[in-house]
Amino acid sequence: MFSLSAGSASAAGGGHSNVFGHDDSRSPTSEEQSRFVDLFGRLLHLHEQMAASHSQAGEAIRYLAGKGSVAAGSLPMLEGAVVGMSDALDHLQAELKRVDGVALLEGHARSFELVAPDAEAADADDEDATQATETKKKDEGTLAFRFVRQLHGLPEPLMHQALLPFVAEWSRCSVSANQGPHTALAKISSRLCCTSPAVGSTVAAALVPHIDALMVPVAGVMGYRPLRRSRDVRRPHWLVRLHYVLVTGGDWKGNEGLLRLAQHHGRLTALRIQLRADDLQRIGTKAVVDRRPPSVRQFTLYGHRLGEDLQLTRMWFSVGLSAWPERFRVRADAGDPGCEEVGRGTEYSSFRSMIIERLAPQRLRLVSCRSWQPLSAEYDRISALIHQPTPSLWGCRTVDFASYGRPCRLVALCGDKEGDACPVYIKMTRFEGHLARISLYTTEVPQGDGCGAAGCPVTAACVRDKVDDEAIATAVLSDEGWLGPTFSIFFRVSEERTVTVDVTLSDTVEDIAAKMRHQEDIPVDPWLQHRKYTGVYIQVGEERHGGGWDEIFDKKATMWDISIEKDSTIGFDTSGYRLSGEDAPIHTEKERRRIRRITTKFTTSVPPIVWP
Repeated sequence: MFSLSAGSASAAGGGHSNVFGHDDSRSPTSEEQSRFVDLFGRLLHLHEQMAASHSQAGEAIRYLAGKGSVAAGSLPMLEGAVVGMSDALDHLQAELKRVDGVALLEGHARSFELVAPDAEAADADDEDATQATETKKKDEGTLAFRFVRQLHGLPEPLMHQALLPFVAEWSRCSVSANQGPHTALAKISSRLCCTSPAVGSTVAAALVPHIDALMVPVAGVMGYRPLRRSRDVRRPHWLVRLHYVLVTGGDWKGNEGLLRLAQHHGRLTALRIQLRADDLQRIGTKAVVDRRPPSVRQFTLYGHRLGEDLQLTRMWFSVGLSAWPERFRVRADAGDPGCEEVGRGTEYSSFRSMIIERLAPQRLRLVSCRSWQPLSAEYDRISALIHQPTPSLWGCRTVDFASYGRPCRLVALCGDKEGDACPVYIKMTRFEGHLARISLYTTEVPQGDGCGAAGCPVTAACVRDKVDDEAIATAVLSDEGWLGPTFSIFFRVSEERTVTVDVTLSDTVEDIAAKMRHQEDIPVDPWLQHRKYTGVYIQVGEERHGGGWDEIFDKKATMWDISIEKDSTIGFDTSGYRLSGEDAPIHTEKERRRIRRITTKFTTSVPPIVWP
């Protein structure tokens, strides 16, 4: 016998709210409970009457079945009874479906079951095995089609208030040891999107507010307006994928500063970047995403926007940053793991640190550089700042790395926040037992002659405002370390001889080549004056990644643009150009050997970055 009480509706607990917006925590009022008790009493009475009628009809049917026939005069009566019962049964079944719908809305889902097709064909003879398999597949396809068609016809309240909350609760409760709740929900949501447009639209509409909440930390630099407004049938699938990457990507706050720096360095034309379907396509499969640490998952969403050299590419043997001349091994044991440069002896404190350090050389100019020997107070002070255990020196974004055991710290004083005029960096390097160096970099266009702090007022103001260490700020801004309007650089014209040339900050590569030709009395072939390459090569030592020779293609690049240090050595090709293939000029064997040696120093191929 059934029993009812006012508290029965909340006996199972206080309900829940999930990603689909269903909330069953509200308790019914006394009037609603009284009305339910009355209706359920009537329903129970009808059920008992139906059971009694079924019993009576059953006895009559069994008697007629045993008798085997009826009189001719009774046939019209029997026929009328059958027709009347048939009509009544159709109406009764329709009303019973409404009762089932109420039960489903209240959480009872046992009556909804997808029955597998008949498997009798599996027991067919061997010679009919192929035909039986094809028949089974056809039956399964027909059944799946009917099931999808039934889902498409479900009313909106039933779908939104019962089916989807049930699936979300099932995915939450069925989490295995190797499967998190977000993984289960993503799988179920993806499969639901495949059932019908109505289900897919419902899933997409429910995910949008959750995605908005997850993107708050990067709302100023990243959005997904094209996906929100898309009418593509695949839109629900893209939103499910985006939601999964956002949820499993960890803390997204560090990406805002990185993207603002990228814009200042010319990697992005404007912010906010708007995520599209092709961005989500590049992140790879779910298995690939799960194997990467959170910061790498975040970077795969937009890294390809920063240029080909920062694009995370999956190859046949590894996943690496294409066009990078190093290989890295990532320790995937933290949200933003450290990276080790395989075979080259460089370690980074985090993955984002590696990306920022790669962005930094773009468009930067070295404006001040000072060095101190060991046993000096400045040497000890710089060493202490490099090893100070803080993730943000002077409250600024800090990049820590070590090259061949030499600790370095790069501090972004400006450029990573909204409203910053230009990036300003301070780089500190300690050469164990030799010297400690501190350098100042900026992208600010020099004012006047560019000499001293007055030549870069924004940079100088940023240093005074951000660096709370008076000794360091004074050392960086002193005229002694500032690159003046005229300084000397060295040209290696042969293996045995290096010459000195005085240049200015406004001198272009073409001007330097002309000065070098004039000083060394090198003739210029008129036939080659229109060629693109100047033949000037720069070796910047510690201020470039791994040293090596960097070719300058732009003849109009100035000393400000290429950031040559005072102690840098420039290799000069006396032929004045470098070509290859059919356009290569005829040289003496000695010239060929020397050009080949210089070229090899910066064209040797090395494997890309690898993620194990």
